[in-house]
Amino acid sequence: MWRYVYEAVGELGKADQLALFKQLKQYLYPRDGNKIGKSLPKIKESRFSSGLGCLHCGSTAVKRNGKYRSRQRYLWIVGKHSMI
Repeated sequence: MWRYVYEAVGELGKADQLALFKQLKQYLYPRDGNKIGKSLPKIKESRFSSGLGCLHCGSTAVKRNGKYRSRQRYLWIVGKHSMI
């Protein structure tokens, strides 16, 4: 799929390619990048409101499992998955 997209972009003129890349940049990197920073506390609050949960099995039974680069690691007891 991406090969066809790449070929199609290659067939565009330079002005059209530049306009396309400007639109992609504006879409992917909006000028107000602070929106994510403002909503990050809400995301953390909702994700960890019931405690830490395993992304694989949903278990909340965890134990500490050392540190990595000064960040606490956790080990889920049920599924034996680990996460920072």
